[in-house]
Amino acid sequence: MITNLRLLCLHLTGKDYGCPYWMVYLSQIEALKKTVILENPKFCLKDGTKLCLPDFPKQEFQTLQEVFEEASQRFQEEELDPPVSQSKEHLCGNCLAIVANQTSHCEACGATFWTPFEIGIRSLILPAWGSFSIRPFSFALVEQVSYVVFGLGILLLEGKDNLVIAAVMFVLLNAMAAVGYYKLTAKGLYLKEVPAERQAVNDQFDGSLNPDAPTRFS
Repeated sequence: MITNLRLLCLHLTGKDYGCPYWMVYLSQIEALKKTVILENPKFCLKDGTKLCLPDFPKQEFQTLQEVFEEASQRFQEEELDPPVSQSKEHLCGNCLAIVANQTSHCEACGATFWTPFEIGIRSLILPAWGSFSIRPFSFALVEQVSYVVFGLGILLLEGKDNLVIAAVMFVLLNAMAAVGYYKLTAKGLYLKEVPAERQAVNDQFDGSLNPDAPTRFS
């Protein structure tokens, strides 16, 4: 979603509740490009980071580029440059308030978020454990089944003759999952727990934005 000041990255379906949300002031965008292979929109930000939109309709890229260029020109003419802590600000998945970098809780509503270390350790013990914590149930279930099938395959092929090789393969598999989920969690804020009395978006979110949300960006 693009407003006159910001680019808002939100998931608008209830099944995605709890996933990361971001906000980027248009003044923080240096360039709009396409990824090399899939040609998805890629925003190059002032602090050197990038923001890709993998699900963005390809036929809408030209419109997105025109809107971005018009907004950039207006920002330059009016010398607008709102203060930020980083180019891509993290938003709370519950109340949509801006959450400071390297913070695992929202001061506005009291929600807490999973830390990369917590998810990394869970995934190291059992890859699907980390997935069940931050992914939709169906996705995590498929991952768990795949892990079991792959694990049984390792035991059948290697377990009879060389338990050491089988154990090493299991360790490597879990380590790869831990690193992957650690990096994934480090990119955004995944809701861990929300006080029952402060479940703002969870109570009102029905496929459209919370009517009160825009006031939180002012």
